[in-house]
Amino acid sequence: MQTRWAPWLEDRACAAWRGSSIRRFSEQSPRAALLLAALLAASFSTAWLLLQAPNFLSGFDFMRMHFFYKAYFREAVAAGRLPLWNPFVGLGRPFMADIETASLYPPNLLVLPFGVYGGVALMVLLHQALAIYGGVRLGQVIGASPAAGWIVGAGVALAGPFSARLSVGIVEGYFTLCWMPALLWLAARLQDGWDRRLGAAFAVSVALSILAGQPPLLYVVILGLLVFVAARQSWPGDAAGRRRAAGNLLGLAATGLLGAGLAAIELLPFLELVGQGNRPLMAPGFAVANGMPPASWLSLITPASDAFAPNWEYDLHCGLVPLFAAACGLCLWRDRNGRALLAMGGVGALLAAGDRSPVLGWFVHVFPGAAALRIPSRYGILFAVGLLGLGSLALTRRIRRPALFLAPVFLAGAGLVVWLKPYLRTGPGRGDGYVLANIAALAAAALLVGLWQARDRLPRGSRAVGCLLWVFCGTNWFWAVALQSPVYSAYGFRTDEKAVHAALLEKGLLRQGAPPPRIAFSPADLCENAGMTEGFSTYNSYVAPSLRRTWGYVHAAAGVRESTTDFIRMPAALGADAERWGSLNLVAALSHPSRELVFEANPDPRAYIAFDIERVADAEEAEARMEARGDFHRRALVEAATAPAFVPAGGAASGRAEIVQFSPERVVVRASASSPGILVLAEAWYPGWEATVSGRPSRVFPVNGWMRAVLVPAGESEVVLRFHSRFLAAGAAASVVSALVLAVLCAGWTSPRRRPEGA
Repeated sequence: MQTRWAPWLEDRACAAWRGSSIRRFSEQSPRAALLLAALLAASFSTAWLLLQAPNFLSGFDFMRMHFFYKAYFREAVAAGRLPLWNPFVGLGRPFMADIETASLYPPNLLVLPFGVYGGVALMVLLHQALAIYGGVRLGQVIGASPAAGWIVGAGVALAGPFSARLSVGIVEGYFTLCWMPALLWLAARLQDGWDRRLGAAFAVSVALSILAGQPPLLYVVILGLLVFVAARQSWPGDAAGRRRAAGNLLGLAATGLLGAGLAAIELLPFLELVGQGNRPLMAPGFAVANGMPPASWLSLITPASDAFAPNWEYDLHCGLVPLFAAACGLCLWRDRNGRALLAMGGVGALLAAGDRSPVLGWFVHVFPGAAALRIPSRYGILFAVGLLGLGSLALTRRIRRPALFLAPVFLAGAGLVVWLKPYLRTGPGRGDGYVLANIAALAAAALLVGLWQARDRLPRGSRAVGCLLWVFCGTNWFWAVALQSPVYSAYGFRTDEKAVHAALLEKGLLRQGAPPPRIAFSPADLCENAGMTEGFSTYNSYVAPSLRRTWGYVHAAAGVRESTTDFIRMPAALGADAERWGSLNLVAALSHPSRELVFEANPDPRAYIAFDIERVADAEEAEARMEARGDFHRRALVEAATAPAFVPAGGAASGRAEIVQFSPERVVVRASASSPGILVLAEAWYPGWEATVSGRPSRVFPVNGWMRAVLVPAGESEVVLRFHSRFLAAGAAASVVSALVLAVLCAGWTSPRRRPEGA
């Protein structure tokens, strides 16, 4: 009965498909149909991600960084303010100039009407649809079938190297990676033949991938793009063909630069922030440290779970069907597309090894910018995309003797799963049963890929095998997401932001127009960035990069040596001597572990007037002198390069300073001095702060290593300090010029073409 019914059901299904309106729509509007299908699939997968408990909205980085970024952005825009400065963390730092805030990324506007959680959920849905659409289009360019192209797009949306970063809450990094299939697709099309419409689309895609907000992962994406294009390039034998190929590459490079120009409004202020930041720009040892551990490569075979939990940065699980399909695709190295995918994956694997191989050590010395990146395993993303792309290509082609590839991979995988057994965490179901289940999954995936490669011999069952192949692949991805979510998102912790807010409010310290009260706490008790929503300030932060001046001073004041590997977390302990923190204007400290807010009886002033100066060589010397605890209230430490033309009046002098109005980008201070002095504000100095003293422009300069200061005359004066990003206007101008060039480029393909005479 089965042999009679199966062909009949298949024939009826095919007949129904041929007569369906869905088929007609897909044939008449293939791109619209693909976009609709991508949105539907992304809606389902996003719903699945949200159903996990915990999910990406409770991931570590989202809870401690991106939630507060988006909430602060939303509050500022709702108040009609451009959020240029953030006075609540790290003693003050730029906000919009930090590209990780994604302030100028258009999808980020979704948080305005839908709130932070709703807006981010919608952003995930849209970016998953983008990844699927770009992956299918990339598959078409490299010669994969539309169905096989879904391996790339859906893989980027759901596979471990991408979904693990989403699960841990690195939402901007996930959004950046979702642009990768589209960038590869558009670059490959432009490489094959110049087209103005596609050139404009590539420029916009480059700009949006920059604005998405994750520079380290963007660097990996651009590197993969360069390797892919270089390995895929072929040069015709005739001179005319070589000129066309060179012209295509030139057009591709030009539109890429145009995309960077479109994003200049964000790029230029960010580069200024990097120049003032604490992360080293040339640190080869830092860049190659902590490569992929050998055991983490087993994530290719078994997904992360509570039994086997590699760090999210080391997760490479792309599914077993793509793994076996890519193994079959190794024979496609002579094909230009197969060669490009193999090259990208191979480069990613070699660089991900980090200090466990010499390749990255050579790479950081010759490739610009590589020495500034950390965590080499991020290059494994290129390996994952190469694997997914090669798998989609192999599932389209007819591979001769697939068993020659499938059998060794199965045996090696089974052996590695057995080898992994001692590394498993103890617990029920994590012994022999776990090993057998993984071996059975390997066998099923190898069998399905083998049957699909033998589909010519199974004419009546090929569609059934294809359906089973996709069902297995999708189930593998969704199952892996469900397993990894509690592993990568289970960083929940009790926080007391609301209680701290209530205590400060009761003390009358949270007043409209008053400076945010600065408190000290351990990150184990409070999120470092919580003041952005609760109204208090702190020396602590969970940002990248921190300002070099505040970072260095806080370490010096705490008596803690700066880390050579961690450039994000500031010292958690206050240090044994409370006097070390006298210049920070701390009004209270959250006691650990009692979590009681202890108020300071006589906190250091937020603003005061010094009447003497001492010249130091640089900010580092100022930090050392501040650590020695000189009389910094009477004598300001001024750096030689920025020292003002100030001559102390001599003799006894007195003065007072009061902050009468405080907002992030504007501070008003009322000063009174018996002789000319230096108004010192215990807020972070940064280029772009300007001042007027009683209406007259005055320069803002750094003092005491990290504070900002203004010269004030004798008598009463009103000092107004304002912040503007020095490079925002220049970046906006570059973006406008690039947009005009893009408009001209678009006009070239939207205007009707002139027909030649006589046609």
